[in-house]
Parts: sequence; structure tokens; C-alpha cells
Amino acid sequence: MDRLRRPAADRSIDCALRRAEIRGDSNIRSPEARQALERAISRRDGNAEWARQVRELSTSQDFRARDEALQERAADRISAHPDVREVGGAQRELANNQGLSDELRQMRADPAFQGLRPPDRQRAVINDMIRFAETPSFREMERQGRGRQALGIIGNLSLHASSTGNAVERNTVDSLASGRTNMDIVDNQTLFHSPDDLALAHPDSNTLVFNGRRANSQSPRDDLAEIAAHEVNHLRNGPTTAGTAERFLDEYRAYWTGRQARGGSGPSAAAIRGQMENLATDQGRGSPYDGTRDRYRSDPGFRNVVDRLVSDANRNPPVLHDPEEVRQLLAAARPRNPGTAGGYLDRPGNVDNHN
Repeated sequence: MDRLRRPAADRSIDCALRRAEIRGDSNIRSPEARQALERAISRRDGNAEWARQVRELSTSQDFRARDEALQERAADRISAHPDVREVGGAQRELANNQGLSDELRQMRADPAFQGLRPPDRQRAVINDMIRFAETPSFREMERQGRGRQALGIIGNLSLHASSTGNAVERNTVDSLASGRTNMDIVDNQTLFHSPDDLALAHPDSNTLVFNGRRANSQSPRDDLAEIAAHEVNHLRNGPTTAGTAERFLDEYRAYWTGRQARGGSGPSAAAIRGQMENLATDQGRGSPYDGTRDRYRSDPGFRNVVDRLVSDANRNPPVLHDPEEVRQLLAAARPRNPGTAGGYLDRPGNVDNHN
């Protein structure tokens, strides 16, 4: 009898037997793969074409290989199929959009992705990409033809975070993939300090803006990790005014956080000396930091803090001050005017991009 004409009760019994067979199959080691098959069968048992596809996947080399990672890739294909009613809108869009599907396939083929162990690190990367595809930021960029570029950036950030286990970078990726921080990609070079800049923060809209001519899935992952963490840190700590001690602290902290995301530890002594020159001691003009350089000349208390940071970085061995120590030094050095307490310098900052 044609399967589509069998009584519903018979189909239900057959469906239960097939689910029980899946549960008892010792070859299927991945719980996610097992659940995906069970859900697919229970939801689409009456559809002969879908049943054929499920059987094909469940007997594929991926499942028979007894490899969790391979099984999960096959399970992703099942879960992303538009005929599975429980699949989310983002997974359906990723499955049906050729460019986005290609980006997922490119990620899975990446040797760095294939080398992730344990397999849940691979799942984290795919899940980050799928979560990001559900955000308003992604939908807007997809409307503008930037969806695949954006997905490649998120995938690379997540792959770097999963490879290193870096908590700062993981928090940065979570902030973007969840939509708590907005994301955009633009080609307008006048927005960036330099054509080589990968990204900048736009505090008014809580948006990390990537340079469309520089940032993509081929960008060096260390560079993407550092700039994303740096700029998201600006957003996590709130806006500051140019030329103030608060702006100096904001830049110092973001730089420190970015370097942690890149390599797992704070910047080197040489990097701190270079940052002090960039933010304060260099007397050249035309820099985004002209204001803090002016303050270094005009504010003795601020100058004393900067000079101490440079002097301590020059010691042997060097003494480096983390952002919280710098905040306390700046708070102690400011003029004691009424109403200054309780402001930006009095609040511990966010140094790891947690939400």
C-alpha cells in the first residue's frame, strides 16, 4: 500500500518503531544527531519524499563512521531542512540561501574548524553563526547584500574564540551573535581614521561598524579578534568626551582588552610605551588623540599618571598597570572639585566585554 494512504494509526506505529530503532542504534553517538532524526521522523512521517531523505542521511557514511562531529554535520542538514517544522527561521534561511549555505560549508571545510576538539567547540561556531542570522543586524545587512560577508566575519571570530578558549573573545562573540551589540558593514571610508582600519564603535547606536573594504571571512583572525574586542569594549563602557582623562582611560582599557582577545594576556611593556606615546606624550598634531595630548601638557595630575605608566613600563622587570589600576590612579589625580565623585572614574569598568 502506498505509504501516504496508510491509516494514521499505522503510520504512527511505524513512526514509533523507527524512533525506537534510532534510540537503540549504538552507531549514533551524537545526542544532537539522534534527536534530530527522531524529531524529523515524528514531524514528517507521512511525507514520502522527506522520509526518503531522512533514511538517506541516517544511513550515510557520516552516521556510520561513529564520529560525533560527522554525525552532527548530518544532523545539521536534517535540522536545517525547510520541511522540519521545528527548525528556526534563521536555520531555514541559511539552508535555502545559496550564499549563506556556501559560507557554512566553507567554515566546515576549514582545517582550523575540523581540528576543533572536543566537538562541542565546532557546535559553538555553527550555533554562533545561526544565532547571528536571527538578529535584526544580520537581516538588515542581508537586505543590503552584506549577509554572507557578515556571517563570515562572525564565523571567523567564533572560530578564533573556540580555538583559543579566550574568555574576552567569547564574550565579544556572544555580544554580537545575541544581538546585544548591533553590527554593520559600510564602505564609507570617511568614517574610519585610516583606510586600513577594520572597524570602529558607534556608541550612539550601540553598533560595531566594520570596514566593508577590509573586513571579511579572509581577514586574519587575530586582527579581527583584537579590533572586535577593542571596539565592543568601548560600547560596554559607555561614551566619553575627547580630551578628558575619561577618554584616556576608555582608550587604555579598550586597548588592553583587545590585546587580551588577541593573545590571552595583556599588552607587553613595549606596547604600553607605544600606547602612551600615541595617547599622550607625542606632541604631533592630526591624531584622533590630539585632545589627550593637549591634556598631558596642561594637566599636571594627568601628566604624572602617564609618566608613571611609562616609567614603570621601563623598569626591569617592567611593571604594567591593568585598566582598573589606571582608573584608580586617574581618579586620585583629578582636581577635587565639588560634584566630581560618582562619575566615570569612580566606577569599575568592564574589562572582559561581559554583558
